Amino acid sequence: MSHVTIKDVAKAANVSITTVSLVLNNKAESISKETVELVQQVCRDLNYQRNYFASSLKSKVTNTIGLILPHLDSGYYSHIASCLDTILFEKGYTLLVASSDNDFEKEMNLFKQMEARQVDYLVILPSSKSLLNENKNVLHDVLKQLSIKYVVLDRRTGFNDHIEVVNDDYCGASLAVEHLIKCGHKRIACITGPNNVSSSDERLRGYKDVLKKNGISFDQSLIYEGDYTFNTAREISKKIIKRNDIDAVFAFNDMSAYALYDIYVENDKKIGRDISVVGFDDNPFSSLISPSLTTVKQDIHSICYKAIDELLKDNSKNKMIKILPTLVERKSVCVK
Repeated sequence: MSHVTIKDVAKAANVSITTVSLVLNNKAESISKETVELVQQVCRDLNYQRNYFASSLKSKVTNTIGLILPHLDSGYYSHIASCLDTILFEKGYTLLVASSDNDFEKEMNLFKQMEARQVDYLVILPSSKSLLNENKNVLHDVLKQLSIKYVVLDRRTGFNDHIEVVNDDYCGASLAVEHLIKCGHKRIACITGPNNVSSSDERLRGYKDVLKKNGISFDQSLIYEGDYTFNTAREISKKIIKRNDIDAVFAFNDMSAYALYDIYVENDKKIGRDISVVGFDDNPFSSLISPSLTTVKQDIHSICYKAIDELLKDNSKNKMIKILPTLVERKSVCVK
């Protein structure tokens, strides 16, 4: 079967090639709704397949957006990738996903690779390694040299010269700790993320401020630094279960909360009875485990939608946008 061209579509629809091109490129504001629908129907009838390679050579537009994640095996990051993919597909873009595996050198190399592949825009979730003091200046220099427009998600860089769309982590932590205190808990331990990552820093700040507001003294011994991974949180959970003075845990991500579940089950203890737990993320498994996990739900769709909206704007300015989270109450918190 011969390849159907844009000329074939124009001839069958009895319109100009320019009209077909405008419809295919979502620039048909000046064209009647009936003509747009006709062109779209003819494309379907002729099984027209757009030659994106030829189009990109001519226009230097690939209709591709790159996404660089710290990991691909995280439910949270895969949720972000899935949400971005859905939003971009509706807008006629393809998502190109890559993982830095939390490796600084690989992450810096991925920036170059994305440019070489001529993606139109770039969405970046910086790894914790790139936000270390010894690496931040390099990250900043690389970002300033990018030839493509980009937006940073999830983690604040502190550079203040690009668009960042983040969850309001301080607000989320405040919701979590207020809920535990309301349920009668005062000895609340934390399993944090890396101390150089803004999400963890903001959640810890929220935790401290809510304790102070409620007249509860801060105890450094209740703070356990994690790295958002299951294995590290599991080792921390082994220390928590040995203490008799902890009645609740605020885990800075759901994966850390799952590790606590694992250790308590191994020791014939029950979450929601022997200790209360609140997580952060609302991963899909959080409603399925037993007892179901009370957690802070980040509005991933709003974060992703706002990021794409800012990328595609012609007049977007450097700024940080915070999206408010909500608390999802389930069965992992008991009332004392």
